[in-house]
Amino acid sequence: MANRYYTQFFGTLHKKPVLLDCQFVVDVAAPGGAGIKNFTGAGIASVFMNTTVSFTGATHTNSLIDAIADTSFLKVGMPIQGAGIVPGTVITSIQSPIAIRVNPPTVATSAGTVPITYQAVGSTNPAPGYIVVNFQDFYNTYYFGASQLLSAPSGAPIGVGALVIGTPYMIVSVGTTTQAQWTLIGVPKGVKAAPGVTFFSKAAAAPGTGTVQAFATSGSGSLEIVGNPNATLGANYTGNSTVGDASGAYIIFKALDPTGAIGAPVVGTGVTMGFFLSNSALKVNGS
Repeated sequence: MANRYYTQFFGTLHKKPVLLDCQFVVDVAAPGGAGIKNFTGAGIASVFMNTTVSFTGATHTNSLIDAIADTSFLKVGMPIQGAGIVPGTVITSIQSPIAIRVNPPTVATSAGTVPITYQAVGSTNPAPGYIVVNFQDFYNTYYFGASQLLSAPSGAPIGVGALVIGTPYMIVSVGTTTQAQWTLIGVPKGVKAAPGVTFFSKAAAAPGTGTVQAFATSGSGSLEIVGNPNATLGANYTGNSTVGDASGAYIIFKALDPTGAIGAPVVGTGVTMGFFLSNSALKVNGS
């Protein structure tokens, strides 16, 4: 019965309202250069946050940068920055396991120890605390959305023999601690003890080699949209949705700490987002 009227209210991704969602983990050091990791989200092209990743290389006042330890994580189109590198430079080819070509050419020669920062293809490396969500298609209308921050596990794993009653923990390793013992220290009955399961400790200790982690706060209290999302979804869209070009089809968010100031979520914080969008005027009952 729950889906009985589905065809009356929803259609294809291009004609009637759809709900898109995504999840990811904040990580400024993730090697992809997007400032996030573990991204999932059908219908969403990419998500970009601030990143600090870099590599070292040698410049030669031409298009070649070499003496790179490993180029396997680099891709054509990635923006790069560093000493002697002109603003707006991108990678044009992966020349070898230790070298790349860039454009425009570099304007200084270095010995191979110059730190070079880089971002994912299409990222402008937003300032800390901002999130850019790029969609695969354009939409005329943003109706509403929802977002939630998920606490990051914090600190080194600790054994189940040294817990604090009433504290939430996440299982890291089940170890030799039995299901019955996990239940005694707080895992609800009917829930299988497994990595990732969270629970409140109701006992200070249990036998076995199981380990858990406590949680940190995200450092942010909420996420809010920057500007009018409809202005960057449909009316000003200039991309080609048939090839997933999201230029113009995006929404910008900023993370606020409990005081209302911009506060970048701590590394490891999970983020889940949902977007209710339409490519035409909202209709009901097939009208």
